[in-house]
Parts: sequence; structure tokens; C-alpha cells
Amino acid sequence: MASMSSKFRGLAVLFILGAASLGGCATYVNIPAIGGDGVAAHDTNWNYVADAMAAATNAVVADHPINKPFIVLLPKGSTVMTYNRVLPQLGEHATWLGPELTGAATAPAKGAKSDAEVIVPPPAVMPVDRPVLDVNQVRIRGWTAQIDIVRPFDYDQPEGVKQVVTAYMKWDPVSHWQIEQLRVWRTSVETALRKAPYAEPAEGSR
Repeated sequence: MASMSSKFRGLAVLFILGAASLGGCATYVNIPAIGGDGVAAHDTNWNYVADAMAAATNAVVADHPINKPFIVLLPKGSTVMTYNRVLPQLGEHATWLGPELTGAATAPAKGAKSDAEVIVPPPAVMPVDRPVLDVNQVRIRGWTAQIDIVRPFDYDQPEGVKQVVTAYMKWDPVSHWQIEQLRVWRTSVETALRKAPYAEPAEGSR
């Protein structure tokens, strides 16, 4: 006989999948995919996911303001439509590398009906004259989210040392995505991105 905990886990999975299909929200998301996450969604183009990425990026900018144009890089697979949803939420200095600037061919999204649904390819060459905020990893569990963003330590040296900031957020029907904490990792980008999916907010996070 299956254990009670196994039954609860099964019910939880069914609840998550049901909520995603009925409510129109991606309630269990790993971007990029994590091994063994077969029930997770990996699509950056849900509005729920796009708005979470915008809220996290806004928090990172508020934590360390950028008073000049900067580039936002969304995860692989993001469409023009998603960029057009995220960037207006980030203020006048936020820019992105449109398909015409990447030097790479675009690929239509599955079932794409307009240019707005075309997938934006990774940039062939990253400009060095503006800081880049790289929305690198997204994890959503129902009404909570963790998003890892890579930013320059010094915005005046975009190619210099990078650091990872993890935004811990909660969603509610009135105010939507709200930042609970930011964790600035004091380690290499590679180590931070590897540990972040399994880490809780650290003491001293702001």
C-alpha cells in the first residue's frame, strides 16, 4: 500500500497540473529544466512568468540603481511578445537586443501567428557599452517564486566581475508579485547558479 506521504505528493502534483490548466497560470516552473522535473513547465512566455521576471528585475535595479541605458536578457526561448511585456515595466533605461541586432536568424515559435511570437535568439555578440541584467533562472511554486539574475558588480565596467542576485517573491491577487527578500551571492556566478535552486534566503538578505 502506498504511504500517506506518497498519496499527498500525488495529490499535490494533480493540484498543480489542474491549477495550471484551469487557472491559466504556470504554477510549477523550472527555467531552465532541472533533472527529474517532469511535471514542471519550462516556458518563459506565460504572462505569469513574464510578470515575475519583470518584478525581480525591478527589485535588482532598485537595489543597485542604474541611471543609464541597460540591456535585459531574458531566458532562452523568450519571444518578442514577452520582451514587449517585460520591458515597459522596467522604466525608461531598459533596452533589449532586438532580432535585427543579434546577427542570428530567428526561429518561429510553435504555432506563431505574428512577429510578436517569434523567439528571440541569443545574441551573437553582446555589446560592451551597457550593463546587462541576465535573467538566468526562474523557479515558480504556485504563489512563490525565486529568480536568479546575473548583473555586473560595477555598472561602469559591464565586462568586469559579475554577481548573482536571487529575488524571493510571493504573489497575491491584489498587488501581484511582491519582493520578500533579495540575496546577493558572495561567490562566483557558476557556484551561485548551481546552489541557488536548493538554497533558502540567507540571513542578512535584503
